[in-house]
Amino acid sequence: MRTFLGTLAAVLVLASLQTAAHAHFIWATVENHQVRFALLENIAEAPSAKFEKYVSSLTPLCSGKKLTLGESKDGARYAPLAAGQKVVVAESVIGAKERNGETYLLVYHAKGAASLAAAGTNAKEPVELQARREGNSLILSVHQNRRPVAESEVWVQWPGEEEPSRVKTDAQGNAKAEWPTAPQSGMVGIRAMTTEATPGESEGKKYTSVHHWATLTFPIEGAKPAQCSP
Repeated sequence: MRTFLGTLAAVLVLASLQTAAHAHFIWATVENHQVRFALLENIAEAPSAKFEKYVSSLTPLCSGKKLTLGESKDGARYAPLAAGQKVVVAESVIGAKERNGETYLLVYHAKGAASLAAAGTNAKEPVELQARREGNSLILSVHQNRRPVAESEVWVQWPGEEEPSRVKTDAQGNAKAEWPTAPQSGMVGIRAMTTEATPGESEGKKYTSVHHWATLTFPIEGAKPAQCSP
């Protein structure tokens, strides 16, 4: 009996870890004066048509103004950006979900920046990530309702990496990730979750808290090879 219960517990833990490992999030990426929204497991993934519904009703904001997205293409939606537009944000309320005996409201907050400099912009969103570079470190900040979030886990995925690294915010809501010594060119993907002990009801289903998943992306240029002297 003990063996059976131990095996069952191991299976349940494994299933829980696999579910968490394969969670998906809404990502906004800004590249070549265009923004793309897609539901992805990580920033290196390609969009999938089966997740189209998660971006079908988005109303993004750029400089405080609504941005009209085009029709869905392979599960993603796109929009051109005017000159000078560098940060796009969008919020999506998914609905009440259940996990590990808890019923919560799931809300996504996606932020796409055209550069590392733009990634430090405060878009004044309810839940927001910001990033800046200091020497050999990437400083990340997590805010909820304009206040820093302490002890929040933050995942950072660099171009070319299959798995993100994980850091945790301090009392000021800041976390420090090591900048790669020879990064590849591509998109950096950052995500974090904050929670609110706010009960409510969504489509007739009651929940006891709100889970906010925030994402942030920005492009970087990789290290250039040394030029040989003639």
